[in-house]
Amino acid sequence: MGLPEEDIAALETALSGINQDIVGKSSVLKHLKDHLGDLQSVVAADSGGIEIAPIARKLRDLSKGVDVSFSTAGAQ
Repeated sequence: MGLPEEDIAALETALSGINQDIVGKSSVLKHLKDHLGDLQSVVAADSGGIEIAPIARKLRDLSKGVDVSFSTAGAQ
């Protein structure tokens, strides 16, 4: 998108914060995260944790869904 690296880093930090807010305020996503965390007792894997990201965390991934619309007076 032609942004400086420091701006990309700041925006991606903000996106991570938005994801945390969404998961923290969603009872459905919190429930899912808690129950997925229990998989570590069933699956033989190193403990790592569960992370849910309802929106893209990387700016390059977010820009893949950019819509550009052209409209005139009263019509798109």
